[in-house]
Amino acid sequence: FFSDLLHLFFFKMGCGGSTAASVEQNNKPESKPPASGKKEAKSDECALDLAEQGPSVGAAIAESKQLDKITKLNISKCEVEQVPNEVWSLSKLVHLDVGENQLTGIDDIAEKQPGLQYLDVRDNPLGTFSPAIGKLTQLETLYAYKCQLTAVPPELFKLTNLTDLNLFNNAIVKVPAELNQLTALKELNLASNKLMQLPAGSLDGLKSLRRLALFWNRVLRLPSFTDLVALEELQLNSNQLQELPAFGAHPVCADINLQKNQIASVPEGVFTAANFPALTALELSSNKLTSIPVDLCQLPKLQKLSLGANELTELPDALWEIKTLTFLNIATNHFETLSDSVSNLKENLVTLFLAENKMTTLPATIVELTNLTRFSCKGNPLNLKDPDTNDRYNALKTIVGSKFVGV
Repeated sequence: FFSDLLHLFFFKMGCGGSTAASVEQNNKPESKPPASGKKEAKSDECALDLAEQGPSVGAAIAESKQLDKITKLNISKCEVEQVPNEVWSLSKLVHLDVGENQLTGIDDIAEKQPGLQYLDVRDNPLGTFSPAIGKLTQLETLYAYKCQLTAVPPELFKLTNLTDLNLFNNAIVKVPAELNQLTALKELNLASNKLMQLPAGSLDGLKSLRRLALFWNRVLRLPSFTDLVALEELQLNSNQLQELPAFGAHPVCADINLQKNQIASVPEGVFTAANFPALTALELSSNKLTSIPVDLCQLPKLQKLSLGANELTELPDALWEIKTLTFLNIATNHFETLSDSVSNLKENLVTLFLAENKMTTLPATIVELTNLTRFSCKGNPLNLKDPDTNDRYNALKTIVGSKFVGV
């Protein structure tokens, strides 16, 4: 989901070349690097890769014999403070990577290459986007993470062809409700900023959005998610949420991360089989939960359930009927016992974390979990002087092997 910290760029083949020709070209023996030690430039009919060529990269562009055919240009990591003038002569350019340079603005890009469909300006000290960004009306992908941005201008929301917007790791304090104008969005990454909320209605109409990342912010409240019918992955962890946003039916959503918030309850009627028929992973650790709703236990495809570091003292009996579970974390709560029904999970459960609870014994049925490969009961006051508890403890140690973490 999201590649927040790493971003790879592939320039695979030219517009005029066949697949076979491209494979042949890629399998040629590597030539020696230039005397300067810089990475040798790679070019074909459509793509010109000049990453790490240094401040003189403009001259390298000028030396290309295919200027009128180049559609993709990579001049990342070249230590340039301005985009070289030679870029403006690339009349067919639609894909531009200027990441990891020293650019302080992109006005010239917007003015002189308004037909761009893909723009990567990651890790440049931009500080802000000027209104000129609104001229990039054909833009479908914008990567502007780690750019020291503190705000986003209204003009950004005129780019209604955007399908992928990544503003990760900036210092953005506020996103306006006009975000809802980007109705073509499929991926939106606003993680690691300084947001405290998203305005009411700001997600309305985003019916194509598949992935939303808002982790590592200071978010206290969120707007309705009911229009996000195409949502597949949601990352809301590490915020200050005290309650869940208004969910609706999300038929293809598979992964939700809500850990490290301040959520005190999960109401009945939210995580139901009807609303989340495809949900496989639900992370609710490090909140303030005191109970778990029964209908959550009826999710038909749930495999990973993380409830660690809450205020739980008991679990609904229905939880032990989630036979699809492969991962269960209930560590750092207030459990004094573990249900005998844990053996109902024996078919698929491979990870069970019970650490830092108040258990003095283990249920007899726990030794039926023969597929376990990770187990922790660290920090529990298990009475290993009791023969039955000791036998079960040692049996688990044998089953799990090297990833058994005992008291």
